[in-house]
Amino acid sequence: MDGFFEREVELGPPGRNRQTDLFVIAGLHQELGVIAVEGKDVGGIRYQLLHRAASAIYEAKRYRCRDAMMRVHSFSPTHRWFEDFAEFSSLMAQPVRAPGSVSTAKWCDGISLSPAWVADTARETQYSR
Repeated sequence: MDGFFEREVELGPPGRNRQTDLFVIAGLHQELGVIAVEGKDVGGIRYQLLHRAASAIYEAKRYRCRDAMMRVHSFSPTHRWFEDFAEFSSLMAQPVRAPGSVSTAKWCDGISLSPAWVADTARETQYSR
C-alpha cells in the first residue's frame, strides 16, 4: 500500500532513531502488515539485523498491525553475509536455512514477526524519455 526509503524508526529511549532501508505497509487480506527491509551486500550486519527486527515490531504496533516481516534483500550473487543472517534467525528460534526463505512466524511483543532473506541480481536499467 505504501513504502518509505530510509524510514526513521524510534526504538524508544535511550538513543537516537534508527533507519530502515525500506519500510513497507502491505495489505494482507482484510488487515495491514508491515515489512522492514535491510538492503545488504557489504559490511557487518549483526546490529543492523536487530534494529530491523525491532523496527518491524515497533512500526507494526504504530500502524496497529498484527503481522510484520523483517526481510534482508541481498544483491550479492554469492549470498554474502547470509551466514550472519542464518545465525541471527537461529538465535531468534526462527531459523532461515536458505536464501529465498521465510521463517515461521513468532510472536514478539504482541506482533507476529517473520524473518526472511531474499536474493536478487543487480542489473542496470536504462530509462528512455
